[in-house]
Amino acid sequence: LVEAMIGGSLDMGMIATLTLIQAVEPGLEVALVAPAGTVGPGPQTSTALVSRKAGGITSVAQLRGKIIGVNALGNHNYMVVSEELQRAGIRKDEVTWQEIDFPHMVTALEQGRIDAANLPEPYLTLLRDAGWAIELAMQEQVAAGLSIAAYAALRPWYEARRPLVERFRRGITRGIEACQRDPARMRDILARATRIPPETARRIVLAPLHPTFARSELELLMELARRHRLIERGVPTDRLVAAGALAP
Repeated sequence: LVEAMIGGSLDMGMIATLTLIQAVEPGLEVALVAPAGTVGPGPQTSTALVSRKAGGITSVAQLRGKIIGVNALGNHNYMVVSEELQRAGIRKDEVTWQEIDFPHMVTALEQGRIDAANLPEPYLTLLRDAGWAIELAMQEQVAAGLSIAAYAALRPWYEARRPLVERFRRGITRGIEACQRDPARMRDILARATRIPPETARRIVLAPLHPTFARSELELLMELARRHRLIERGVPTDRLVAAGALAP
């Protein structure tokens, strides 16, 4: 998505916040327009590190020397799992990382080709229904309040179209308010838009949405990313976020 914006084939994208910070740090001018997901406070989770019950792994501490599936190396999921491993006393070079997309990750886990996988919804609910997986850790335990994703555009494009972007942000805000007023209808729309079975769409855990960024969620993200050497220093939040998109 970032490359598509640079190439001019895309004006705006919903992109992992960590990916955007990694692009901004060396000099790319990007404006975060609106949040697209935040790690909730729990106790329920929208993303968890899971293993097969038949594999005998029941805790993160048992993953040393094992194969862990993530959807991309060096991204948000990789960072969260690295933090979970570190808290269990395991260095990230003491496991084997397997890069695999989410739909195929479930199959790889079931077949025993990987020992654990960091999976989001709706896969978690489907796994709970299937009954053959066990949850080892949820991301809320290590990253509560952390920014997951954002709507973003290159800053020159944003600066030239501020009124348009403001209308987009107002639309996002109205959408969030409508979902909060009528969550049941929101779940029905989710099922239609994504083709997730309606019964599943009513039960999955959804990441919280807010109309503006909190400075703390971006600072927490950069703190974790620095700790795991995914960025060097980070960037000032005022440089990162579009005007009006940062909570006072």
